[in-house]
This record gives sequence, C-alpha cells and structure tokens, in this order.
Amino acid sequence: MLMVVGIVLIFIGFLMFILPQAGEKKESSDPLEEPEVEAKGKKIRGGAVVMTGPIPILVGSDPKTALLMMLIALIIMLVWAMGFRPG
Repeated sequence: MLMVVGIVLIFIGFLMFILPQAGEKKESSDPLEEPEVEAKGKKIRGGAVVMTGPIPILVGSDPKTALLMMLIALIIMLVWAMGFRPG
C-alpha cells in the first residue's frame, strides 16, 4: 500500500512539471534561445522539503511558503511513521 502511495506521489510530481509547460507557446523556432521572462507584477515564490530519513530539511523563499513546506514535511513524517514497523 505504501509503495502505491509513493508511486502515485512521484507521478503527481512529474505531472506538476509537465502540465504548466503544456499551455506555453514558444515564439522562437531556435531551441537554444533563452525565453524572455516577464514579471508582470507577479512575485515568484518557491520552496522545497528534503527528507533525510525521518528528519526534514526545509527551504522557503518567504514565510508563507516555508510554513506550507513545514506542513508538507509534517504530513510526510506522519505517513512515514505510520508505515514504519520495526522488526
């Protein structure tokens, strides 16, 4: 069961990278040309959770993102604790 959850989470992660790019249209035909980035008043936020065993390492670009990463890390730790059965 835990293996299926892991595979589904990996699949969802791949979809998160692929789907936002599917709607973008590239104006240039040169594949080596860097696309121009326009901010349009939007602030770019990001974060990450790196699990080293049951211990999370969190990175967030702002306090809201860091809080979200803490929540995700807590969920991952709880799932890990429920699935861990010693000997």
